[in-house]
Amino acid sequence: MMWDEPEATDNSRIQPITAMVTTQLTSGSAFPIGRTIISYTSVDQSGNSANCSFSVIISDAEAPSFSSCPNNQSMNTDLGGRTVVTWNATEAIDNSGEAPTATCNRESGSEFQIGHTKVSCTAYDGSGNNATCEFSITIFDTEPPEFNCPNQSQNTEPNKPFANVTWGDLHASDNSGEMPHITCNRESESQFNIGRTVVSCEAVDESGNYAVCSFIVEISDTEPPELTCRNHSQKIVPNEPFATVTWGDLHASDNSGEMPHITCDHEQGSKFNIGRTVVSCKAEDGSGNNAVCNFTVDIFACNDPLGMENGDIPDGNIQASSSLYPAQGGRLNGVSKWATDLHAASIPPWIQADIGYATNVSAVITQGSGPVGLELWTTSFKVSTFLSTSLNDEVFITDQHGAVVIFPGNVDISSEVITTFPEPVNARIVRITCLDGSDSFYATLRFEILGCKNETRDARN
Repeated sequence: MMWDEPEATDNSRIQPITAMVTTQLTSGSAFPIGRTIISYTSVDQSGNSANCSFSVIISDAEAPSFSSCPNNQSMNTDLGGRTVVTWNATEAIDNSGEAPTATCNRESGSEFQIGHTKVSCTAYDGSGNNATCEFSITIFDTEPPEFNCPNQSQNTEPNKPFANVTWGDLHASDNSGEMPHITCNRESESQFNIGRTVVSCEAVDESGNYAVCSFIVEISDTEPPELTCRNHSQKIVPNEPFATVTWGDLHASDNSGEMPHITCDHEQGSKFNIGRTVVSCKAEDGSGNNAVCNFTVDIFACNDPLGMENGDIPDGNIQASSSLYPAQGGRLNGVSKWATDLHAASIPPWIQADIGYATNVSAVITQGSGPVGLELWTTSFKVSTFLSTSLNDEVFITDQHGAVVIFPGNVDISSEVITTFPEPVNARIVRITCLDGSDSFYATLRFEILGCKNETRDARN
């Protein structure tokens, strides 16, 4: 710093002596930053003095400089969370010789999110001058999302081979904190058929990382098939006590659309003996559901007319307990009739026919009669049979519980009503006992016996 030395004058006209008294710094010296006061004193010969002082101000306009600024950094995320980044401390110098104060907008050792972050550091000297250094932190996300897919199970809808399945929101999370984008190869609320279907889904985060999960949609079929069985009746094989029975395809259906597997405890084409046999069948679908139905196979000895209508049974073989018209008039479709008083005796009236030999008897046909104005018919009756002409072995037709069957009769004079016994019976004589008629006092009857013509059995005569 340079300046002109101060000059002093005195009234004595003698030049005073001037000297610097406050500092060792002289003109031309190097001055430090800041204010420095320079003082001079002048003394005349009489010892009088005067002072003179001024300030030398050195201003610092030079910014500090960074001797060390961290390098740019790139790194992957820490698994499961944000990433902690550290760097060496910044260093700055200043022309003042004093260490500047340096601060950064992010601290070393702090967490950084995915992406690019600029870190800025500033150094200030004592004069307020500053310098800046910048570096970047880039965090790459290489971690896939976390994805959980729960299995789904559901039953079919009624009468359908499928179910509409809704699985709601699938749970996915990502270290970025953002919800990944989820897609699946099957849509929720769509139809799924019976069985197991694998659904594959993918969750993708904003960095393109992805996770795949698969789950099973299982549709269970708990609905049994539908199975329909029809009763079957058939005559025996001529001169044999059985029949070979085929009942055709049973009707079964299933909600799966597939034909159920049908099994029966009797095989088609097998032999069935005379009488009634209960056949049990089961239809089972592919899921193990089953339905059971039963049907009866009735094997009748025969249904041949045994001679009332055509006269093969002679008049002498036809008898009645009481008659208003002869018993021999009781032939089916005959021009005459058998008529009786319902209350003429203590027991209900009956009419019977001796076939002439023992055979299997399976049914009777009944019919009313009468001219216009005298129409009569039997409205209810029971049937008994005999093997012996001595009539000491009467057997009534009964139901499965052993109760005597009361059969319904006719509703007019001409219609033929076929009454089939629960089971064929081996008999020679068939007796019909009239219980009630269209008239409260009288009843008429014409009839035929059905069975096996000429099939001889032990008559026990």
